[in-house]
Amino acid sequence: NASTITGHEENTEESRKRSRPISLDEEAATKRQEARRQRKQIQQFDEMALRQIPPNKTLFIQNLPPECTDNMLVTLFQKYPGFLEVRLPPGQKLVAFVDFQNEMQSQVAMGQLQGFRITHDHPMIISFQKSRMD
Repeated sequence: NASTITGHEENTEESRKRSRPISLDEEAATKRQEARRQRKQIQQFDEMALRQIPPNKTLFIQNLPPECTDNMLVTLFQKYPGFLEVRLPPGQKLVAFVDFQNEMQSQVAMGQLQGFRITHDHPMIISFQKSRMD
């Protein structure tokens, strides 16, 4: 009985020594796996969106965190040539529109910022704005 307890204590001690690095490794592996899954999902969404909506000068941004502001988006997108403005639809905090001077410029920004994480849990999903009747 004493050997059982001692054996258990040794196993517990050994597992404590190993559990921290293993759990950190497992956590990192889980995070990497989740990031890969999200990138694949974004890529699939992006490919589907690109097939369905012709390129144009306005980007449609989805999966924004609730705390995202127009100033945050301006800071991200103003780095790209041809940037004109960011528009957040009233009452819809999780999406935005970003206008560029032409479709080539919007495509560059889309390619560079697709999947960019404003927060850890919110990779941006960028597509072209659907055609609208002017």
